[in-house]
Amino acid sequence: MTEIYKVLGIEKKELGIVGYIAALAYFALIRFMERKRDHVVFPCVNLMLRNAKTVEDVTKARDYVLQEAETSYPEHMKAAMIEAIKKQFADPEALLKKLNKR
Repeated sequence: MTEIYKVLGIEKKELGIVGYIAALAYFALIRFMERKRDHVVFPCVNLMLRNAKTVEDVTKARDYVLQEAETSYPEHMKAAMIEAIKKQFADPEALLKKLNKR
């Protein structure tokens, strides 16, 4: 990032400083978040669902989310997250129809 800013000549200008602050804030959030992998898991599931063509694709996305919930969340949150995921994916056919309307 610093090399790009130097090439563009903005490393000491307001835009460069704002970029550095934003990058620091982003990495601080990642570092101190209780659920560190959410910033990767949920965009992946979003892409999986947007590209879903069959019910099997939707169930694969559900299984991936359930696996991540089992391994990523602390014990006091795990049961509630798994219940919410199962509720969202209760009817894969209806979810697929809803996604295809977009």
